[in-house]
Amino acid sequence: MKDTTKESSRALALFTQLAISMIVPIFLCLLIGRWLDNIFHTGGIFLIIFLILGIAAGFRSIYYLVRGFWKDKDSYIDMNEIKKRLQDEDDEDESNDF
Repeated sequence: MKDTTKESSRALALFTQLAISMIVPIFLCLLIGRWLDNIFHTGGIFLIIFLILGIAAGFRSIYYLVRGFWKDKDSYIDMNEIKKRLQDEDDEDESNDF
């Protein structure tokens, strides 16, 4: 039961962190782009450029957050570890034969 609660809390924290990591760079880049457009009177060019940069930064941060979240999981199979375990078991079986 405690594992389920811990996992749920961790998933909720990840979801919140993902939302913030996507919204903040986009919002900041929109403000910077709008500010630069007002200074240079470019008519929205900087807004579009910085919006694209903000979206890219948001997706990059989400990628690294999710990658770090799944890195802690034991959901992948490490073939080297399996081979090592099998070899250790074979070595133990051979030593027990004598």
